[in-house]
Amino acid sequence: GQVQCWGTDHDGTLDPPAFKGLEVLRVTTHACAASRDGMVCWGPNDFGESIAPPFIEISDIGVGGLH
Repeated sequence: GQVQCWGTDHDGTLDPPAFKGLEVLRVTTHACAASRDGMVCWGPNDFGESIAPPFIEISDIGVGGLH
């Protein structure tokens, strides 16, 4: 399927990149998802919160205001 976001668009959080998502989490300012290819995040990146580390295997994800 395709990830779709709705609501108030805070800094690009309603425009997810194309990926094959397995689990998506969103907070007020950004969103992250576990995908078959690793982890992907989008939205503002004022504190590095939208840069996904290059994981080899993901078992669970969590997002927060500044982490």
